[in-house]
Amino acid sequence: MDHFYIKENKLYAENFPVEELAKEYGTPLYIYSKNQILKNYREINQPLVNSRLDFLNCYAIKANH
Repeated sequence: MDHFYIKENKLYAENFPVEELAKEYGTPLYIYSKNQILKNYREINQPLVNSRLDFLNCYAIKANH
């Protein structure tokens, strides 16, 4: 499951309507989903773990604007 989705023509971030977040906090507004970041990390990391390669998996949110 993706943690950003559209329901009834509205964008949601982990069950929070993005429109309401923008009204409360103003725009521009950067919204991150911890659960989506972890899901993406696991999808990248697991094949590397299974390959038994010596690797270092690094992640930088600022590189993914």
